Amino acid sequence: MNVDHNHNKLIVESEFKEDPDYCIPKYEIQFDPEGYTLSFSIEQQSEYLNFFKTFGFVIIRDVLNKKECQSTIDDIWNYIQGKSNSIKCENPKSWDEWPVITSPIFTRQALMNRSNINIYNIYSFLLNRYDLYINHERYSFVRPTKNVPHPYPLITPHLKNINQITNTATTTTTTTTTTTTVEEKENVMFLDYHHWKTEKNLQLDMNPFKYIEEKDDTKRQHFFSKLDYKQHLDFFKENNEPGNLLLNESHIHGLINLTDNNYTDDGGLILVPGSSNHLVEWAKNNLKLKQHQEEYEEKDIGNNKILRIPENNALYNQTIRVTARAGSLILWDTKTIYGYESSNTSRPHLTQSLKMFHSDLLPKQQLEYRSKQIKQLIETNDSDSVSFISNLSDLQKKVLGLNLWS
Repeated sequence: MNVDHNHNKLIVESEFKEDPDYCIPKYEIQFDPEGYTLSFSIEQQSEYLNFFKTFGFVIIRDVLNKKECQSTIDDIWNYIQGKSNSIKCENPKSWDEWPVITSPIFTRQALMNRSNINIYNIYSFLLNRYDLYINHERYSFVRPTKNVPHPYPLITPHLKNINQITNTATTTTTTTTTTTTVEEKENVMFLDYHHWKTEKNLQLDMNPFKYIEEKDDTKRQHFFSKLDYKQHLDFFKENNEPGNLLLNESHIHGLINLTDNNYTDDGGLILVPGSSNHLVEWAKNNLKLKQHQEEYEEKDIGNNKILRIPENNALYNQTIRVTARAGSLILWDTKTIYGYESSNTSRPHLTQSLKMFHSDLLPKQQLEYRSKQIKQLIETNDSDSVSFISNLSDLQKKVLGLNLWS
């Protein structure tokens, strides 16, 4: 693809080929002295916009304050324990019964975070739109896997309690000595849970081949017309529909980082910087992956809106781990190749996923179905939902989809 950014001109070639030597240009990313990926304050709008356009992702600090992060961490624990009575916060041995979260979260804290004015203002600036809805997604709690202390301390945004115990535990030289020393001194036992680890992965929340080939919006609009939101999965299905190259829409995925994540073995979000700028060239040089995706879709296996990138792909050599402080908003272009690296640490990683989209993306009828279901789900999850909703501002009600943008 040849792109003239000044005139927004797109020239699309039709040929796909397999070129194992093709590689996306490498982009160098800066890190601050504390080991965090370069981030920006809420006020640095021009700086974070330029960074986002160049690298396909950006981190904005202090979107949530410490109290809001802690309230969300506590809300996640309450949600998990509501799903499984056997899970105890202080006893990692009970965490094997970890629930799989398959539905969007409609707790008060999750809704307040989604309608946070900082998040709205950042998205509004990046998308250059004011009429935005937010999606209704899930929480994520990545369990620690190595030298996990028992009992487990209170999880806070800066993980102070866990860091103190871990630092005490690492004053000796071997695992055996460490465990013995800590048991005598602190009455703490350390265990590993390697079976909780997830495999390192990369993906695209879209099908880049169809993104290039489709010439109109007919298929997407037909897909949208089937959403009635009576099934919770419809709230997820709306997320991965970026349109096509000719439409040239902007779509931005994101997450709120609720705990500090900068230690070497913490795992978490990884991505290929700048890949959003080279998506078409990359896709056109990966014919085998295109053929594999077509077979995958013919068999209707899993979520065929997502492209899973095989671990032998050269892109894995160009990933960076995105490290961020608690309260940070991490955003990435839907065309950015991203994934997750497994945890190898005693520290957990908690996040809340989100995405905002412009009001004319979905047909009006679907927005009305969506609004009705959102109200019902809030009522189901909140015994005093009338009071909660009445205390929301007009903007919050629109952002959450309770009221529609006219």
